[in-house]
Amino acid sequence: MSTADPRFAALLRRTLHGFFAAGLPPRFTLDVAPAGDVPGGSQPFAAFSRGGDCLHMAGDRCEGRFDYRRGAGTMTAPASPALVAAFVSAIALDYLLDDGGLVLHATAVVDAGWAVAFFGPSGSGKTTLAERLAGRGLAIVSDEAVVVRPAAEGWLAEGLPWRGRALRAPLAALVQLVQAPALAFEALDATALVRALAPNVYCTEEGGRQLGRALEIAASLAASVPCLRMRFARDHDVWPALLARLEAPAAMDAVP
Repeated sequence: MSTADPRFAALLRRTLHGFFAAGLPPRFTLDVAPAGDVPGGSQPFAAFSRGGDCLHMAGDRCEGRFDYRRGAGTMTAPASPALVAAFVSAIALDYLLDDGGLVLHATAVVDAGWAVAFFGPSGSGKTTLAERLAGRGLAIVSDEAVVVRPAAEGWLAEGLPWRGRALRAPLAALVQLVQAPALAFEALDATALVRALAPNVYCTEEGGRQLGRALEIAASLAASVPCLRMRFARDHDVWPALLARLEAPAAMDAVP
């Protein structure tokens, strides 16, 4: 990422601190031309559309174009990390899907070098659960959006620059959160996981291309990583029970 504005460059460096990968060639490049400051109190907005091999961004005083054939793009926008984040995320999502990875509406925690990701819609208890687990000393990758991607052995969970911390760990389990009076667990087979994940994967395009690819990836994820549905109340201390279930998966009947 490049910009001729040193003040905006410094702001981006602070925003992306911890996520730089020194010594690696860039997957793609984006030149950012700031067009003034964001008006006080306003929320930048942009929409995206795909035409052939190009992704277009248009919004309030901003525009951008990225060519996937060249792996390069440009954008002009107010000096807002949020707008840059939106365009970079939209660009990177196609690369991630091509690599077999997903961005989930999820929280993830790391304990003893392993990650567990909890997914569900707003209000399902992700943030509350993350706060409770942080109180146990677990590291929070993110409480909003998590990348899961295949690795040499198994899958990885990792944070995003705009939505979490620069943490990654092997993914030990993927857990759907459902509010309920009593604590209970069910194993999810591939079909059940695909249905559960469908409303919880990030897509930037209208239509079914990205979602279709994401659900194909979800099916392969279910074949490699334990996937559960956890019914719980917000005041439950779920971690010991969850660990016990993960250590004894045969005790759970798969939900078709």
